[in-house]
Amino acid sequence: MKLLTNRERQPKRRLQRKLARQTKGSNRRNATKLAIAKLSAKETDRRKDWIEWTTTNLVRNYDLIALEDLKVKKMTRSAKGTVENPGKNVAQKSGLNRSILEQSWGMFHRRLTDKAINAITPVP
Repeated sequence: MKLLTNRERQPKRRLQRKLARQTKGSNRRNATKLAIAKLSAKETDRRKDWIEWTTTNLVRNYDLIALEDLKVKKMTRSAKGTVENPGKNVAQKSGLNRSILEQSWGMFHRRLTDKAINAITPVP
């Protein structure tokens, strides 16, 4: 699921590179941080909206919903390792972690569970 279009993703990347070069504490840096925050907020809003929409449709349209009990926190641990025992495929693992966290599996599970319980026992 892509939350930002290419027209939004490219400027965000450009702004992040620009931010890395700017002097800390400057007014221009603060303006750049604000622009990045606006794009990130848009991404977060779209993610939450998609989760709400999808979980509502699932609860309305299906009587039985099964979710795999994934340990997201454990799945997204770093593969860096230690100095004595360095990790393997660290860059690939970090990309996988980023993808898992971007899709908000935990939030999806929580909202779906809450809505399913409320569908069974309606709140007065």
